[in-house]
Amino acid sequence: MLENNECAIQVVASGSKYVFFRGFRDELNRKPDLVREYNEIKRNSVYLDVSEYREKKSAFIEAVLESL
Repeated sequence: MLENNECAIQVVASGSKYVFFRGFRDELNRKPDLVREYNEIKRNSVYLDVSEYREKKSAFIEAVLESL
């Protein structure tokens, strides 16, 4: 993961244990409503500490992946 204050870039190597992120990406590309929901979770989490934010974000990602 490469990050700065304005953006983050995540690269997933073929065959890695993180390849499931591609399914998440593809689902977001297919469903604009999911993107809005994901962004809303991010906006509503600005007051949370990092671990709480990651928990909320992970729960959303897991729910999307389970729906595939």
